[in-house]
Amino acid sequence: MPWRLLAALVVIAALVAVPVIHARTERGGFYGEYIATDFLVGAAVGLFFVAAAGHDGKLWAPARLLALRPFERLGLFSYSIYLLHVVFVFCVYETIVTHQLTGLVANLAYVALIPVVLVIAYGWYRLLERPFMSSRLRAAVESVPDALPSTVFTMPESRRTT
Repeated sequence: MPWRLLAALVVIAALVAVPVIHARTERGGFYGEYIATDFLVGAAVGLFFVAAAGHDGKLWAPARLLALRPFERLGLFSYSIYLLHVVFVFCVYETIVTHQLTGLVANLAYVALIPVVLVIAYGWYRLLERPFMSSRLRAAVESVPDALPSTVFTMPESRRTT
């Protein structure tokens, strides 16, 4: 199957459809449109990962980007990001709506939220998530060397290097 082409088409469709559909949804209104866009985004992400896995041991460029060390580090505390981000996004949203902020100011508020959420989520991970990891999982996390090249790793199931 042409996974890359299929993934690219679905990703483009999601990038076009999501803002258009969500722009029509008013505060407190009907959220049925989110079901379609959630499905579309889920399919795009799934196809992206299938296509990015590559074949013949060669990763697709987006997969090599996601294998970089900063993204690996985000993966360590991604569950904390998942748990906490919505609270802060909602607070910023309510502030924007309450004070009727628009345009650049509203967008800057969301952009400024990104590092704030990352710092808070990392602290949450270090204080509340990591101490309760099993010793086996904690040892696995700590055993990953910092000097590991991010775009070259062995895929154990096939013994090939990508």
